[in-house]
Amino acid sequence: MRRWYDGRAMEIQERTQEHGDALVSLTPAAAEKIRVLMAEDADVSVLRVAIEGGGCSGFQYGLGFDRGALEGDQAFECEGVTVVVDPFSAPYLRGATVDYLEPIQEYSAAKAALESHCRQLAVELAPRKIAVNAIRAGVTDTPALRKIPGNEQMIERCLAIHPAGRLTTPEDVASVLVALSCPQTVWLSGNVLGVDGAEDVVG
Repeated sequence: MRRWYDGRAMEIQERTQEHGDALVSLTPAAAEKIRVLMAEDADVSVLRVAIEGGGCSGFQYGLGFDRGALEGDQAFECEGVTVVVDPFSAPYLRGATVDYLEPIQEYSAAKAALESHCRQLAVELAPRKIAVNAIRAGVTDTPALRKIPGNEQMIERCLAIHPAGRLTTPEDVASVLVALSCPQTVWLSGNVLGVDGAEDVVG
């Protein structure tokens, strides 16, 4: 059983430096924060770092707590924390560093700000009967995706786990945008809409 937490203040620095043979490194600040969070739940014992998917903006990273390593995981100690990485994620995380910074950093702030901006616009424009939503598309085979290292493995993994057995297409996203442009959907506002055919649910 995996216990995920609000990791907005955690930052993964992508291969900015090598740390010997370490797969993933933790800064002292990150390790201290992780130990504090883990101490709040006696049911977890390891930090799991993973690649959760990717799209036009690159890889999406996941940080969470788990009861222990699973079959095939790489497990190692770093700054007094047991870290586990699954086989798929390992090649793309090598050399990465997990850091914890106060206050919230620009990258995380930008993502959170975009969602907040959509909600605020939804409130401001509601009197004019204008709906505002954000689209979060699933893995989509585009020229931008093909520029991401490891895109073939990313596509292969998505196809393996997707309940529909295929990737999201630009046409899928366009169809949702067309549907949302209908006046009858004006009451659907202030949301981040996943357009991925349930990919996020299973993956």
